[in-house]
Amino acid sequence: MHKNYKKANKSSINEGNYVTIYDKVIDFLIYQWYAVPAAFATRWVKKIKKLPLDRKKWLDERARRISQESVPVKRNNIKKRRKSNKTRVLKAPEIFSLYENPDHTIRYFDSVINEATKHEFDATIFFDLQETKIIKIDAIMYLLAIIQNLKYKTVFRLTFAGNQPRDSEANSVFKESGFLKYVNSVDKALYKTSDKVQIATGKDVDALISRVICDFAIEKLGNDYSKRKILHPALIELMTNTRQHAYDSSKHTRMTHQWYIYTESTSDKVNFTFLDTGFGIPQTVRRNFLEIITQRMPIFQNNDARLIYSALLGEFRTETKKRNRGRGLPYILENACNNQLQNLSIISGNGMCTFGGGNEPELRSIEHQFMGTLFSWSFRKDNLEVPQ
Repeated sequence: MHKNYKKANKSSINEGNYVTIYDKVIDFLIYQWYAVPAAFATRWVKKIKKLPLDRKKWLDERARRISQESVPVKRNNIKKRRKSNKTRVLKAPEIFSLYENPDHTIRYFDSVINEATKHEFDATIFFDLQETKIIKIDAIMYLLAIIQNLKYKTVFRLTFAGNQPRDSEANSVFKESGFLKYVNSVDKALYKTSDKVQIATGKDVDALISRVICDFAIEKLGNDYSKRKILHPALIELMTNTRQHAYDSSKHTRMTHQWYIYTESTSDKVNFTFLDTGFGIPQTVRRNFLEIITQRMPIFQNNDARLIYSALLGEFRTETKKRNRGRGLPYILENACNNQLQNLSIISGNGMCTFGGGNEPELRSIEHQFMGTLFSWSFRKDNLEVPQ
């Protein structure tokens, strides 16, 4: 085919026809494109062959030396990075509780998050709990949430370690909470009791866990099945709130969205603690114009606490702007006001909202911001009558 093409061109020229530049370019691209790289390659090979023997040996030795020196350079970099690894020991307060000692406890968690966000590779954060005299389940749950959900943990290969309280009562609370089953511990024993439902966690609505907790509460309350109508919808709504705001990319949070729940039966009541590591109520409610202006003014105290109370009242503050959303908190408040559940307390942002028995809550401002929302409430064991 190549010969025929050339013969055709020659015949056209002999016949008096002309060959355009376009035809020459096409001819070059089809049949002679390889001539240029082939010429360069041939010239380079001839040049190498003409090199003296000493020059060839020098090139070979230089290439070999460069290949050998490149490996130690990488190893030295790794060694230097490992030598910079330091363990940050953070001592927990003696009263380690978000409700009983909120300012010091939240300040401790802020120090943990600040150490984790220094963008240092292979750092170790050590939780020193030995001198802690009183430890509550709310602090244990948030400590576990930081270990599991902190976004910087995987990127910078953070390692968390720690010890246990020396105090016998505090150590018992720590072990029986179920914290050790979520971490690698030398203490492999399972500390389960019939009076507790240990910490459970999830990201989506989990009807099975809700059923387990409801069955536990009904059994401890003397088979009062009316409490299921109160407890089950409340748990489902709280779990739904965690999932609802999990995919909101417009807001930044340092922890992934997840919920934790713990239930305990005492001599006179059944206590519930629910933790949502999401944005928090003050960040997810819609603020009016005055609240936006006074948000950063220190003279306006209890601003976040008032937002929590407003959300409990159901003043259509949900950011979804859907009427069927935001009904879970008013439902919980309604049962608290009807004395169906007691000791309702909520911490979120820089505010704490507590109901001690009346319809009006105690609003309290917190110095350090709490990331997420912490709920706690209880059922009294002697409160078995339900008003019609």
